[in-house]
Amino acid sequence: MDFKLTHARDYINDWVYKNTFGKITGIIADSIPADTNAIITSALYFRGFWEIPFIQSATIIDNFYPDGLHEPPIKIKMMATAGAYPYYFSPEYDCKIIGLPYVNNFTSMYIIQPSNSSRNVLRRLLKTLSAEKIEDMISKMIYQNAIFALPKMHFSQDINMKHVLRALGLRDILASGERFSAADLSDLNERTWPRG
Repeated sequence: MDFKLTHARDYINDWVYKNTFGKITGIIADSIPADTNAIITSALYFRGFWEIPFIQSATIIDNFYPDGLHEPPIKIKMMATAGAYPYYFSPEYDCKIIGLPYVNNFTSMYIIQPSNSSRNVLRRLLKTLSAEKIEDMISKMIYQNAIFALPKMHFSQDINMKHVLRALGLRDILASGERFSAADLSDLNERTWPRG
């Protein structure tokens, strides 16, 4: 594709829109620089169904306390459910973790909440956690009956792959003036990828 054409960005964004069934409306926000040789794009849309669905009639506007119970709440849509869920209270990290399995237990969403939760407390907890520590908490979970409510959510994330690819040692394809076809991508085939 000739990236100098004005419709190049729209063509890519349209592909993403169609392939995510309208869930992701665009992946490239800015105009494409004229010296661009290649664009690598990918879109992931996860559509999972809860093993125990949230109760639609129980979704209400309620108080949510992002800065703790002693600060003013915000009004937000809260969805509620009840059932037996994997749960663990971690005295080591002073937090609780609950697992929300998707249909057939193919995967789960884990929600971690520190005691006396607020944005600052959560930031401090995030700095201490690692994949290994979270996996350790998950291994200690047992099923417990629970009734709980969560804010109705939508997650989205943009990642600048330039930094990721450089960290992987792929510098040739990012060098200004280099042709993409001349890039050495052999590291990708020989690299051992860590779990995480």
